[in-house]
Amino acid sequence: MSTERSSRGTSVLSDSDRTILLLTQNHAEKSISSLKDTVDVSEHQLRRAITRFKQLGLYKPLPIVNLSIIGYSRYQVLFSITQYAQQHIVTFKKRLTEHPLIYFFCEIGGDFQYMIGIHAKNLKELDDCLSSISKEFQGAFAERDILPVIEMSFLGTGLLCPRLPRDTPVTWKDQGGSL
Repeated sequence: MSTERSSRGTSVLSDSDRTILLLTQNHAEKSISSLKDTVDVSEHQLRRAITRFKQLGLYKPLPIVNLSIIGYSRYQVLFSITQYAQQHIVTFKKRLTEHPLIYFFCEIGGDFQYMIGIHAKNLKELDDCLSSISKEFQGAFAERDILPVIEMSFLGTGLLCPRLPRDTPVTWKDQGGSL
């Protein structure tokens, strides 16, 4: 298990380190003793690798909660904004990112096209959230589409940690509760 420095100053992991990092991130709920057989290394080597990943800033535990158990649903809202919101774009973005129900915000192309992710108990709560923001910015949403999210995709390791290559993201299906 070794790390080297690339010409860009980032850490390059060995193949076994990449395997360990991927395995521990995707199976964080398992104990180290159950993971050691999968990677074919000793428990001590596995613990040392995880400690090194933490020191390098590669290994960060992420809390994952199935909000449907406590009555919340996820929605994606695709929208464009009005001229007034465009003129106050900094305040508008700040308001969206600070809203307690909004967990995700991004620009999805030019011309002021955006997407937000919202946790809400029902459609009325979702509508109240969007209406309060719209009132504050004088009818901020010019067009909008609301999509219920029936499965949740996790970002691939390559997106969470650009130092590591990752081919495909891991998808979690809510109904089955399995990968």
